[in-house]
Amino acid sequence: MLLPPLAPDATFAPLVLDSDEPLVRRFRTSTRGLLHCSGSAQFSLAGWDSIQEQLGRPSPERLYVLDLRQESHGFIDGAAVSWYAQHNWGGVGLGLDEVLELETLRLRLLARGRTAWVADARAVKEGRLPHYTEWTPRDVRTERQALGLPEGHYLRLPTADHLRPEDAVLERFVHFLRDLRGEAHLHFHCRGGKGRTSLFLTLLEVLCNARDEELEAILDRQQRLNDYDLRKVPAADSYKAAFAPERLELLRRFHLYARANPGGGPQSWTQWLLGAGAPGA
Repeated sequence: MLLPPLAPDATFAPLVLDSDEPLVRRFRTSTRGLLHCSGSAQFSLAGWDSIQEQLGRPSPERLYVLDLRQESHGFIDGAAVSWYAQHNWGGVGLGLDEVLELETLRLRLLARGRTAWVADARAVKEGRLPHYTEWTPRDVRTERQALGLPEGHYLRLPTADHLRPEDAVLERFVHFLRDLRGEAHLHFHCRGGKGRTSLFLTLLEVLCNARDEELEAILDRQQRLNDYDLRKVPAADSYKAAFAPERLELLRRFHLYARANPGGGPQSWTQWLLGAGAPGA
């Protein structure tokens, strides 16, 4: 798996505002077999309430959130914030425990401070000098804490922006789906609601439907839901150019895996990769 270099500003990435709006961007829903799912951009806590309203207020026992962000993020007084390094690659190469440890420390320091400077995310992303707003944090929480879902209903699957997920993340995803019991609604989100969210919604569809549908049909449907095509080839001089083909190749291989292991069994993703059934492994 290709990994980009760690962002040059990873150690001093600015804190940015992701959302303080009551509505959430790029919200969409789908039903695949027995599973109900939805996806979106990062939401504020008011936005999370709006999502639940649009879903018909499912009970907490039915609702699961799959957080795909590798970058450190959390909530200040209900607003979603994160630390944004160049290309959003401030955590490249970190494992799950390291991602959570870094995020916990950052949020703990944020909670202890009297004030915080929160930057305009668009300007930071575009490499422009951002405007900063002074905040006085009263309530600082991780996403797991802020959502207050039952134990096991918040799953962190840290994936670097613009990249395919690591095999360990996919293994965790497959095991999570295999262990689901009863009727469930899964809500996926990343920062912008495009690449990572579309990718995991596609992986879920593939796991449910690979025996009955070709990958192209599934990709077509996901494009219609979100106006985002995982098959699009970036310009040759784009920083994303080296990683998009690998992401698409992962989907092709995962489709082969799911055809042989519908719903994630009998073999796990890692077992299949190690076996003769994984072309190019």
